[in-house]
Amino acid sequence: MQKELFSIITVCSNPGESIIKTVDSVRNQTYGNIEYIVIDNESSDGTIEYLNKLKHQMSRFCYYSEPDDGIYDAINKGISLSTGTIIGIIHAGDEYMLDACQKVSSIYKNSSCPDVVYGGLRLVFNASDHYIDLYVNINMPSELKTRMSLYHPSIFIHKIAYNKYGAYNNLYSLCADYELLLRYYDNHASFVKSNSILSIMEYGGVSTQLKNAPRMVNEIISFNGFDESKSKLYYKAVFIAKMFLYKIKVMI
Repeated sequence: MQKELFSIITVCSNPGESIIKTVDSVRNQTYGNIEYIVIDNESSDGTIEYLNKLKHQMSRFCYYSEPDDGIYDAINKGISLSTGTIIGIIHAGDEYMLDACQKVSSIYKNSSCPDVVYGGLRLVFNASDHYIDLYVNINMPSELKTRMSLYHPSIFIHKIAYNKYGAYNNLYSLCADYELLLRYYDNHASFVKSNSILSIMEYGGVSTQLKNAPRMVNEIISFNGFDESKSKLYYKAVFIAKMFLYKIKVMI
C-alpha cells in the first residue's frame, strides 16, 4: 500500500539561520513520502539563496517568495499549493521530532481518517538546554472552549478537513490558529491524540509577549463570545504566568 503523502509548510520572513534547523528536521524525517513547501515574504537576509540551493538537494521541494498579508495568509497559500493528504505547519525556527510524520502516519493508518491529529510539544527556553515536555490529554480538544489547549506545531490536519471546514481566517492576525481549531471542534471534526512529543518550539514567540495580550484577548473574544471583563483578567493572568515560568527556567 502506498504511503500517504505529507505536505509540510513553513512560512518565513527574514528568518536568518533559524530556518536551517527547521529544514533539517523536515528533510531528516524517518517517514519517506513528504513534499515540502516554503512560503517566504521576500526575505533579504540570504534566505532566498539558501532556498535556491535546496531545490537541488531535496526532492518534492518548492518555495515561493512574494508579499503576503501576514502569517496566516502565507499558510493559506501553502495549503492551496499542497498536494498531500496530511498537512503539517512548522514555522522557521521550530523543529519536528525526527519520527513525527511516521508517528502521525501510524495514527492515520490505524484510525478512520481523523480530521486532526495532535501531539505534545517540547518547549525550549532561551536557546539553552532547559526545556519542558508538554504532553496532551484526551480532553484537550474540549478545552478549546475556554483556551488554546493544543500546540500548533504539533498539529496535523487532513486535506479533506481544510476543504470541509475552511482554512485560516486572516481577520485574526495572532489567534487564527485557535479560531480554526475551535471552529473545527464546534463543527464536530474528529480529533485523535498522539501520545508522543511531535515538535520542538523555542519560547519567545508573539503569543508569549505581554504587549500582544490586549490584541489577542480582543481577537479571542470576537470569535469565542467570552465575557469581555472576565476574559481580559483571565488572559492577562495567563500571560503573566508564562513570563514568570520563563524567568524561572532561564535561571535554572
